[in-house]
Amino acid sequence: MAARQSRRRARTATVGGLAAVCLAAVAALVVGNYMQLFTPVVTVTVIADRAGLMTDLRSDVTFRGVTIGEIRGLDNRDDQVHIEIALRPEAAAQVPADVSGRILAPTVFGAKYLELIEPGTSTGPELRDGDVITPATAQVEINSVFDSLMSLLSSIDVSKLNGTLGGLSATLSGRGEQTGRYITELNGYLREFNAHLANLHATVDGTGPVARLYAGVAPDLVATLDNVVTTARTLVEKAPELESTLAELTTLANSGRALFAENGEHLRAALAELTPTMELLSTYSGIIPCTLDTANRIRVLFEQAVGTEVPGISLYIGVQPAQPGYRYPHDLPTVPPGTGPSCYGAPHSPEQLPSPYVNFADGSEIYPSKEDSAEIGEPLIVTQLFGPELSEVLTR
Repeated sequence: MAARQSRRRARTATVGGLAAVCLAAVAALVVGNYMQLFTPVVTVTVIADRAGLMTDLRSDVTFRGVTIGEIRGLDNRDDQVHIEIALRPEAAAQVPADVSGRILAPTVFGAKYLELIEPGTSTGPELRDGDVITPATAQVEINSVFDSLMSLLSSIDVSKLNGTLGGLSATLSGRGEQTGRYITELNGYLREFNAHLANLHATVDGTGPVARLYAGVAPDLVATLDNVVTTARTLVEKAPELESTLAELTTLANSGRALFAENGEHLRAALAELTPTMELLSTYSGIIPCTLDTANRIRVLFEQAVGTEVPGISLYIGVQPAQPGYRYPHDLPTVPPGTGPSCYGAPHSPEQLPSPYVNFADGSEIYPSKEDSAEIGEPLIVTQLFGPELSEVLTR
């Protein structure tokens, strides 16, 4: 009987222990689930100078006005606060890694929350587990405001403040309408000034690059100013010479004005006469370089022929057929259409000499190549020496 009761008590103790363990496990699961210990999160650390009053664990973490996580831990290290936050993975994927933090309070005395502030432009990756966000700032505490206000009030002399307020009251007494008019005018000025704030903002933004540009050219600018000082000093020292030069230039200008006033019409007529010639020279200006180059090459060849020590010319002399006499109008020069400036192959190098013959329609005519050799009776030696016209006279 005793043994049976002992086994019953043992069984009851075992069941009670198991029930207690089960209850503890259920309680742990409930607490863990409440604290979201089993929910996958992205853990990020935010470093701030201070956390401020009433920043509690499980306070909200927001981004773009939407709650995306909560504060899991607060730790003071090296005069800084390390705030551990847990973010939902799908929300953390939308937050850039270069965000900053700000601890805010919805009301004056309410509990604070952490807001993640997105930069203006961000092309970086999203937040990942273990990232660190810095910097983070905390909103001004109401106690700090009260402390500053109390310090200000404590430093004010009440008697002087009373005298100042009394003087201000005496000054404004009876001048309400005038003061109101001043305030209205000031409001109008401020309204007009507010319309130009965007331009002022753009101007202030533009001063940065301009200032950097001036900073870069400052050494050259200083050197230029030094040179200007030297130049100014030289002008002061040479003032008499400069004055004399200016007087001579004035005289020259007056003489030139008189010259052009008296001969302006003649100069205009002369320039008008020269215009066709200048236009023709402009048209044929392209052949001037090759003409001069050819003349220079001929000069070099003549130096080789004449020599530099003993003056003289070496010539190869031969008998050429006489050219026919002038016949009118057969030998009149002709200018074929479409002709223009040309060097006709000039200048020639020594390997190209002698230069090819160019037959110009200028009235001259040479014997054909078949008549360049002398034969007995064809053509007559008289014709070859004196031409066909004089040959007819001599052979009559």
